[in-house]
Amino acid sequence: MVLPGAAPHDDVRLIRDSARGDTSSRERLEQRLSCIPRLLAARNRALGRPFTPSQLEDLAQESFVRVLSSLGAFRGDARVETWIARVCRFVIADAFRLRERERRNVELEPEMLGLRIAPCQQERSALRAAVEALAAELPKEELRIVELRVHGQWTFERIAALLQVKPNAAKARYYRALARLRRRMERE
Repeated sequence: MVLPGAAPHDDVRLIRDSARGDTSSRERLEQRLSCIPRLLAARNRALGRPFTPSQLEDLAQESFVRVLSSLGAFRGDARVETWIARVCRFVIADAFRLRERERRNVELEPEMLGLRIAPCQQERSALRAAVEALAAELPKEELRIVELRVHGQWTFERIAALLQVKPNAAKARYYRALARLRRRMERE
């Protein structure tokens, strides 16, 4: 719901006051967040309705969580609804990519580590299992970065935002984790 005459600087104040715990601001913000289900439904229609109503409800919850967890990132360059619409587009795009990935059943492949491909399927399966076992030994943050990059196909910028680090730091940690896996594979 767009409030007539509301300027982006009013939205910044609304977000700031809401974060401080002002009840009136929180209620107004909740009203403004009510556009999320409609935005997702419209995007779903534009994509040819790939998501069921229950999946859209899950995406709405994910959108609410992302919006609320990133309120501090709202700069007021546009209206709150415009910013929310962008978050919703990212959420539905992520869900769409995840569906496609699951359909292709992407796995952490030995080739990603620069390892020679095993000639027969049985050896290949054993090598894949070894890579995944070694990956489980990585430090938690490095394993998460590898999973997000490989399985989630997230960009380094997005991973960095999630971890609250710079994109180059996320990239360095990713390549460090792959190098660590490669060294462990070579030793075994």
